[in-house]
Amino acid sequence: MDISRCEAAGHHFHMAAWEGGEQGTLLGIHGLTGNYAHMMALAESLTPDFRMFAYDVRGRGDSDPADNPSSLRRHAEDAAAIIERLGLKDVVIVGHSMGGYIGAMTAGLSDKVRGVVLLDGAGKVTQQECDMLTPALSRLDKLFPDAGAYEEGVKPTYKAMGLEWNKFIEAGVRHEIGLWKKELGGDGVSWKYKGDSARIREDLQSCVDYEHAAVFGAARCPFMLAYASGKMGGGAPLYQEGPAYDIVKRLVPDLDYYKSPANHYTLALETQTELNSRIRAFAARCGL
Repeated sequence: MDISRCEAAGHHFHMAAWEGGEQGTLLGIHGLTGNYAHMMALAESLTPDFRMFAYDVRGRGDSDPADNPSSLRRHAEDAAAIIERLGLKDVVIVGHSMGGYIGAMTAGLSDKVRGVVLLDGAGKVTQQECDMLTPALSRLDKLFPDAGAYEEGVKPTYKAMGLEWNKFIEAGVRHEIGLWKKELGGDGVSWKYKGDSARIREDLQSCVDYEHAAVFGAARCPFMLAYASGKMGGGAPLYQEGPAYDIVKRLVPDLDYYKSPANHYTLALETQTELNSRIRAFAARCGL
């Protein structure tokens, strides 16, 4: 894996690249509070056959700050600009959660996109669901005395979501935090999530306001949807299959649909052998 800075459309992006085989190129786009490291499990499995890029969406990790206000449309414009900047001619986007919304929108902005894999993303989100998720984002503003304390502080959260701590989660957590100088109270410093929680809340609201008919109508490529049916901890899946994805099935009649036993987070943050096989087959369908 090579790490670099990519400049596109006047912004700088933290970019990871995995060199692979000759079967084509994948572009990974992470979820709401994630970063490029959330694509590492997929990249490790797929890059023997493909080359893959993944980046920090603006407002996360080490990429430039998000626009104020932020929106999925702005992030999709960024993705299209990155595709041009990297000189990619034929690319399949793999978007997890919010990354799926961005990827589907990017397919309508760039004629270089040959297909989009939606990893439990681009479904219908209601305002009630958005309001229920918003309090969980309060963790983004919590301060910790050092990086180790931050890591220990988030481990119970991942366990509650049904994940066992692994190298992919660890890489994502270590990349998402940074030093934060206190505005008040002297010269002390703390550690916190690097992103701007206000902009992230705006991105979440963009999922509620997503215009599915316009987005999928503008895209001219195949879609694959991997629905995560696994329970979150001891509860239910993050999204209910029918209410969330009936609209995608209706708008994409030839949708390549896969119901995964993984949950919303293990789908991306743990190695999924069957999912990887299906992505390979979908990429072949897209001409890669």
